[in-house]
Amino acid sequence: MQQRKGYFFKDIQKMSILALVTILAFGIAVPVQATGNMKATYIAFDGKQYEYYSKTISKQPTWQHTAYNKASSTTQTVKYNVSREKYVKGSVSTAAEFGLMKTGVKVSAEVGVGKTVKESTTVTFAIPPKKNANLAYGSQKFSTAGYIVTYSRGNVQSKKAINGNWTYSAYSSMTEF
Repeated sequence: MQQRKGYFFKDIQKMSILALVTILAFGIAVPVQATGNMKATYIAFDGKQYEYYSKTISKQPTWQHTAYNKASSTTQTVKYNVSREKYVKGSVSTAAEFGLMKTGVKVSAEVGVGKTVKESTTVTFAIPPKKNANLAYGSQKFSTAGYIVTYSRGNVQSKKAINGNWTYSAYSSMTEF
């Protein structure tokens, strides 16, 4: 009986070694008890943020004109009354969502969510002598699409698809030819 006990413990020892080798070879996760001052940690972020997957900046001309000064030897100053729209459009529907979008992409807006305002102004161009010029005036436009993501303790709780496009400034340009 004594001899049989010895074999039993040797068999258990061999199986333990075999199990350990298998665990190491196949990368099986083994729970380990923490020691010392280790504590469970989490990402302390609760809230919402806008995460975009596309963003585009473009010019949206609302007025274009060709000015001719090829025959003159002096600079010609021209003035035009022009207009453009300032707006915020898209699936964004609340000021809070729009605030998250602007913060997420770091681009301001000229008006509030859902608003469209027409603006008129006068632009002045100086056409050099012996030149012609293509003139343009309009809005700098920003477009984005992404998600408003809600987090709790760093874990995603929900995602809401959202898009928007808005104007953030006026522009004027002159291209000589």
